[in-house]
Amino acid sequence: AEGQILTIGTPDEIKSSDAVIDAYLGKGLRTEVSA
Repeated sequence: AEGQILTIGTPDEIKSSDAVIDAYLGKGLRTEVSA
């Protein structure tokens, strides 16, 4: 995702975005973050 906009929105929308979570934490952590 280097050089790409992952999502646009409010801070709450961005921190809950699957694309942002995957890019920064990896796909394996998505369920832990949303829990």
